[in-house]
Amino acid sequence: MSSGTQSDKLSALTLSVSSSPLHCQKQLDALMNMARKKSRNDAVQAIAALKDLLIGNLLPNRKLVYFGKQASLSSKSTDEELILWTFEDWLKGWYFQVLQVIEGLSTDSLPFVRNHMISYIFELLRDKPEQEQLLLRLLVNKLV
Repeated sequence: MSSGTQSDKLSALTLSVSSSPLHCQKQLDALMNMARKKSRNDAVQAIAALKDLLIGNLLPNRKLVYFGKQASLSSKSTDEELILWTFEDWLKGWYFQVLQVIEGLSTDSLPFVRNHMISYIFELLRDKPEQEQLLLRLLVNKLV
């Protein structure tokens, strides 16, 4: 995960995250750092990997909920529920950061990068309901 080509690193990190998303916050942060690189091709590849992980493994088919707003937060909560709620809270903030990176890349001067970001925004909006207002705003602004 730390040496080799960009594609090798992306593959290793993606495989690690998809095998156990709950235990891979450092790997997700490493993928985020790859998406923030100055190299446009590397950033587009990293965003593509993140998009696939978000749609396939990370985001549920409902909106994420912050820890403090969990409906059944009480003394009867199990340790497993608390761990999942903590991860969901972290994932909600992390996903917003991913969208900020995508938003930045969607204003790139190269049409190749912009077009990829628009298609990723559309796929996230179509497949998962999380941050739908932000995704819709980004998509509409690009089409206008």
